[in-house]
Amino acid sequence: MNIPEKLRYIDELKSEIDKLVTRKDWDDAFFKKVKLGFTYTSNKLEGNTLTYGQTIKLLRDLVAPKKGLSH
Repeated sequence: MNIPEKLRYIDELKSEIDKLVTRKDWDDAFFKKVKLGFTYTSNKLEGNTLTYGQTIKLLRDLVAPKKGLSH
């Protein structure tokens, strides 16, 4: 096998490996969505009154809603 053939073979193998590896950006987005859903739902079960939007702001910006305000 000459060098160009070996390089093509390497590219083919890399392509196969890439198909098996999960996409990091999808994993991060999925994790964030699960974390948000879990936090929102568990807060509701505990009787907290945070809205879905307030939960997003809390997790994303670490900003708690002002007491007594409901959005």
